[in-house]
Amino acid sequence: MKITLKTIFYVVYFCNLIYQIGFIGYKLLAHNSITTTEWIIAVSSVAATTLIYIFVKKLNS
Repeated sequence: MKITLKTIFYVVYFCNLIYQIGFIGYKLLAHNSITTTEWIIAVSSVAATTLIYIFVKKLNS
């Protein structure tokens, strides 16, 4: 298997999604309040990587 920048990006993208979902899930399960800053960071991180993911997919098709 050839490792390309595209492959690395996909791994980083899915790791970021798993991390953000896990972070929010942990905070909710631990009954800790989630600050506005934490929500903004989580949502913007997922949104930015998703937009890059869509852009890369369109360039490759």
